[in-house]
Amino acid sequence: ALRLYERALARDPLNAALLLNVAQAYGQRYDYPRVSELIDRAHALAPNDIAIQGLIGDLQIKLKNFNAAERCYRHILAQSPDQKRRVRLHRTDDAIEIVEQAVRDWPDHPNANFYAAKLLRRNGDTDAAVVAFKQLTERTDVSPEVKANAWYELANVLDKSGEYDRAFETLLRAKEAYLGQTDKQWRVANKIAENNELMLNTITASHFRRWADWGKNLAVLPSRLAWLIGHPRSGTTLIEQVLDSHVGLISADELDVLSRCVYPDLGVKTSVGRAAPKMLDSANLEDVNAARSDYWQKSEAALREPISDRVLLDKNPELTLLLPMICRTFPESKVLFALRDPRDVVVSCFFQSLPLNSVSVHYL
Repeated sequence: ALRLYERALARDPLNAALLLNVAQAYGQRYDYPRVSELIDRAHALAPNDIAIQGLIGDLQIKLKNFNAAERCYRHILAQSPDQKRRVRLHRTDDAIEIVEQAVRDWPDHPNANFYAAKLLRRNGDTDAAVVAFKQLTERTDVSPEVKANAWYELANVLDKSGEYDRAFETLLRAKEAYLGQTDKQWRVANKIAENNELMLNTITASHFRRWADWGKNLAVLPSRLAWLIGHPRSGTTLIEQVLDSHVGLISADELDVLSRCVYPDLGVKTSVGRAAPKMLDSANLEDVNAARSDYWQKSEAALREPISDRVLLDKNPELTLLLPMICRTFPESKVLFALRDPRDVVVSCFFQSLPLNSVSVHYL
């Protein structure tokens, strides 16, 4: 994809929107110097183009450059106060000011009303928040996402007040808002399930013993590596925060370096379309060492600081299904698997208001 983007950019170097598409692709590879260069070029080409500036702000959010995103959105509002952009900064006072202004400017805008209600609840005015959330659920001009989120917020209020039956009924209403909109997500989820079943049916203990033996010939990593995995909502975030407080450890919190960069690249170099165990078996020493080096470099790039002699903790529940990849490419690493009472896991997942994707669709 990057090669195609660069080829298109060579033909049309003054296309600001294309520059941002290329920047996003490089962001997926954690090449932040190149991303910054491309964003600066797009900004210079269209400093007063609200659409382009909005795309820059949205891209900065994806890159977790929240201060840069805020500057971009404020620049947009200064030029055109009727623009409906937002940035999540976890600064409640600033958020209240921005939301109150949004409600004044667009008193009936669903998103403005939703965030106003959410701030009311966060600041302890639960009764007013409940009234506002209920009003959103009764409106016909509200998107399914906003309506579902309003139901989820009401369910949380009911749960905390001990009204568990009503909370459960309200969660069902939240999930009903997405009826008829999940076909795409289920197709992807079912394909992932097929691939996982193929892997589980073909992998054996001998694979892991063989990969551990082959690992003795791999180049030594710059420092120690550990993985924190488990089912979503099993407490991995809490464990990660506790471990990250140690000066001898640095945590990579769901950066997706392994799944986004290393796994696809190694698959291309070996045997695309084969079962994962056979694909990993066919990887040669040179390719595995290159994958290890690439993972380490991109992890440091994503963290925006050197790892040095600290333990790198890669925390990501989604990597649970990539354990064979981990054992093949990093057989010397340690694996921490978070366990929680399955009943608590199920309830926690059921309460989550998440964007629709191939994972969250299972929680509906």
